[in-house]
Amino acid sequence: MGKRDLNLKVYLSDPRRYADIINAEIFDGKQLVHDKELEPTTTIATNTEHGVDIEKISDIEMHQKINENHFVIWILENQEAIDYSIPVRIFLKDALEYERQVRDLRRKNTLTGTIFTNTGEFLYKIKKTDRIHPVCTLIIYWGNEPWDGPHSLHDFIDFSYDNPTDVTRLKQLIPEYPLHIIDLSQRKNFNTYQTELKTLFELYIRREEKTEFIDYIQTHDECKHLDDETYHMLGIMTNTDELLNYLPENEMEETNMCKAIQDLIEDSKEEGIATQLTSSITHLMKKFNCTLEEACDMIGKSVDDYYKAKKLCE
Repeated sequence: MGKRDLNLKVYLSDPRRYADIINAEIFDGKQLVHDKELEPTTTIATNTEHGVDIEKISDIEMHQKINENHFVIWILENQEAIDYSIPVRIFLKDALEYERQVRDLRRKNTLTGTIFTNTGEFLYKIKKTDRIHPVCTLIIYWGNEPWDGPHSLHDFIDFSYDNPTDVTRLKQLIPEYPLHIIDLSQRKNFNTYQTELKTLFELYIRREEKTEFIDYIQTHDECKHLDDETYHMLGIMTNTDELLNYLPENEMEETNMCKAIQDLIEDSKEEGIATQLTSSITHLMKKFNCTLEEACDMIGKSVDDYYKAKKLCE
């Protein structure tokens, strides 16, 4: 999981892919965030107060700048296991990011000799007109099981009052703080994506069904033209040796990709033959109450052939 998570961080740190995720998931495919507007920033948010130190590290964080001004702070979190306490974890990370912005404002106002106009401004070093920028966290969930964790802070809070009216009033007082979770395994398509992420994600959701996986590769020509980084990432995410072992060789890159795909197809065919062979031998052993050696001899195969086929099916 550590290796996969690290590779994902590196892969998704590409501003073009990062912008694609935001546009697809937040803006329904509208191109409102552009890669040239994004700049990587520190993923560590800290706060020290009254001798208590708090530090939270985000997976990937980028600032969107428009006309040299910060607009939105976007954070991506990779999640492979379900964290049932995730609303509090994300809430704290986002709060620390807002706190960091407040500290920056205080520092700026102090260093530039800002003139404060009332007691509140003077005490807290924040002017009435100062503003902070929105923080939005997207959680990319890659797990095998459907996400059954909370989707908001309210989902994680016990509102077990006897009186429904009291519960309603209490919920109105406490922010719901909804989460933005991309549950890859539960999606059917990724048509709002415009980069190679569409192909990567659509192959990923077919990882458990080899027939569907290969059929997708055979019927989608874009699979033959993926960049080597995406190809390698696909191998890591689907744990597919043929794709993982693919190594581009300059101008022969596309040819090698096609060969890797063909190797995967051939491997699938061999697996189908192996399954048929082991099933036939098992059937003969049961039908004629014979030994493995006798059943293999009936169809002109050796015991060695049987075990090789069985291993291929595992």
